[in-house]
Amino acid sequence: MNEYTKLLKEWCDRIISLQIINEKEPYMHGAVLCPSCGRIHGRFPDSIYPLILLYDELGDEKYLKSARMMTEWAEANLFYDGGYHNDKDAHWPPTSVFAGIALGNTLLHHGKCLPKEDYDRWFGIFSRITDFVYRHFDSPAFKANINYPVTESAHMAMAYVLTGIEKYKEKAIEKMEFSKKYINSDNMLIGEGQPHDTCTAKGCSYIDIGYNAEESIPALIECAHLLGDKKSLEYFAEVFRAVLEFMLPDGAWDNSLGTRAYKWTYWGSRTSDGCQEGIVHIAHLDPVFAEATQRNFELYREHTHDGLLYGGKMLYEAGEEPCVHHTFTHAKSLASMIDADFKYTEKAILPRDREYGIKHIRSTGARLISTGSWRATVAETDAMPYKRWAVSGGVLSVLWHTKAGMILAGTAREYSFLQEATNMQNLRNWFEAKGCGLWVENGEYCSINDIHAVCSHAETEDKITVTARGKLRDVDYNADSDYSFEYIFKKDKVSITVKSEPKNRIVLPIIALKKEFEIISNTHFAVNKNGTKVHIKTDCPMRIEESGFSLVGGFEYAPLTCRGGIQVEISLSNQH
Repeated sequence: MNEYTKLLKEWCDRIISLQIINEKEPYMHGAVLCPSCGRIHGRFPDSIYPLILLYDELGDEKYLKSARMMTEWAEANLFYDGGYHNDKDAHWPPTSVFAGIALGNTLLHHGKCLPKEDYDRWFGIFSRITDFVYRHFDSPAFKANINYPVTESAHMAMAYVLTGIEKYKEKAIEKMEFSKKYINSDNMLIGEGQPHDTCTAKGCSYIDIGYNAEESIPALIECAHLLGDKKSLEYFAEVFRAVLEFMLPDGAWDNSLGTRAYKWTYWGSRTSDGCQEGIVHIAHLDPVFAEATQRNFELYREHTHDGLLYGGKMLYEAGEEPCVHHTFTHAKSLASMIDADFKYTEKAILPRDREYGIKHIRSTGARLISTGSWRATVAETDAMPYKRWAVSGGVLSVLWHTKAGMILAGTAREYSFLQEATNMQNLRNWFEAKGCGLWVENGEYCSINDIHAVCSHAETEDKITVTARGKLRDVDYNADSDYSFEYIFKKDKVSITVKSEPKNRIVLPIIALKKEFEIISNTHFAVNKNGTKVHIKTDCPMRIEESGFSLVGGFEYAPLTCRGGIQVEISLSNQH
């Protein structure tokens, strides 16, 4: 059993252990109960695909039995006009496309192992869902983000391969060509917000790295692969190459400033399937794609405890329970790796492995810094389709070091205002999650909300300087007082200068577990991890407040606070 199948088995066995067995209750029987959220996440029947893969490979009837129960639960609880609702209490039917893709992969790759009655049952459901998606997604009343018409391309290509019906091939090509209209000059897929073609005053568009990397571009690659369209496959491989600019050297996805950043998990995005679904079909074009596949997979393995994939780097250590949603969606990406017979045989260099100085990817509002062992992102996007989830204002939305990992990460200030409550993880052990990036605030007014902030940068031989100037704003972008940030990146340290009015509160949340954080003095703090010591030195005293936790990214942090202005120096030393 290879490493991919081994982890998939671990995940699926744990999912089965959470399955409700109660034949007297047809509306509960076969459902999967989330140990973190205490509820049933309606998209768990997508697990049918990885379960049947294991049934095919291992011959264990328990996987077939579990998949059957999931099917009947979905039919009893989610059925809507031929498709499925997202949840029992979230009547959003477009997610039918993901159920259709999961069933399509099951039939396409493992149909021959199924008893005839199961194959016929699932083929009938697949056909019905396919016709729903075909009809519903072209309705004039249907309004959704770009990920839906884009993923329809893969669904329809699958339907064509399974049925030979020409209209599905035509629709797959139509949606694939439609998507190409939304690839911009940065080679980024836009449209994770509406209208899809929005371009702001700063030249930013609605872009989400998590969705693009783990769902939309993989679906386009899969469509081209299924249709044997070599030209389109190569085209979408280059689109994926652009997204790889946001993969950190340890295989994590930097989605700190995406339009769906509230779903950011360290290794990807909460409700999408995983980058592997697409990369496995382009790995032969360049070793960099296989490298990204493997590094991201290794994060899955690192963040798996007791058979469940934890949604971030620090959830397990912080005592936060795992949400099963992460496991059952990303199990499909492992299944794709296995069915593609993926093999990692040649090491390659990812874009962010290189020391390139600074890159300004204007349409994302991101400045990416790579110098010495530091990797950083400064966010100034003004493309914000959802209020309260802004990550802008020139915030240092990522500060990462090759030895120490994440030191700062910008996320939304509040987790309590959930954009998709039934899809999101409950926050069990903390009262509320605040953001994890440096910010300035005065009550409801905060620097992270300033989509109008003005950023600039300069690069010399020995340093990179990024500046941001703006106003504290509330969620409706009403302005308060001025602030400014200056970041200076050198190979051996990062220096930060914050200026604002004396009334304003500065928050510097250093990512660290309680056991890692050390108070040396009120101007010198340290984080001890991975055999290194991160030093945070300030020019004025800072108060240490109670530790917090953010499910976005999955970070525990120690908030350091002061008023008005401050200078901060962050550097590393080896522990003795």
